[in-house]
Amino acid sequence: MQTLDPELQQRAAHIKLLILDVDGVLTDGRIFIRDNGEEIKAFHTIDGHGIKMLHQCGVQTAIITGRDAPSVAVRAKQLGIHHYFKGISDKRAAYAELRETAGVAEHECAYIGDDVVDLPVMVRCGLPAAVPEAHEWVLQHAAYITRRPAGAGAVREGALRLDDHFLVRLYDGEESMLGLAVHVQHMVARIRSGHDLSLIHISE
Repeated sequence: MQTLDPELQQRAAHIKLLILDVDGVLTDGRIFIRDNGEEIKAFHTIDGHGIKMLHQCGVQTAIITGRDAPSVAVRAKQLGIHHYFKGISDKRAAYAELRETAGVAEHECAYIGDDVVDLPVMVRCGLPAAVPEAHEWVLQHAAYITRRPAGAGAVREGALRLDDHFLVRLYDGEESMLGLAVHVQHMVARIRSGHDLSLIHISE
């Protein structure tokens, strides 16, 4: 995983809201259509886990998408995504409405996009990010480009890189990366010994 330079670390530390596109970010961009016209999308559990982690840190999440697929609404509800804007043709206007609703300033927003329709938000938010498959113009305006592909861990990576202090915030400021490794080993040991881990489970 890339190491954020000091300037990006400072910008990431202020983020209170992560905004996501759907097609080509939360998914790989492909759309499966049934004979009855129903759209089917595939989402990756590790991206869901990343979103849940951000929620534990107090970071809000939002979706702004140009399409209106029931499966996205279901997934947003499953993950507890705070704000869901669907069927949006003007993402700039939706972004302004979202910031007012969420109570955040532009420098407190991060956005992960992949296509030119995302640029009106990306050029205004505090931390614009892109997936590696994004349009070249989007890549040019991205402060951070994920190594993981769209629909397969890009959002998880972005969630973890938004704040280099994520682990400190999640584990009460007492554990380093080494401490987290010890924590995971302890969890594995408890699983093998048959202990109930329901209290620390994070559903993705």
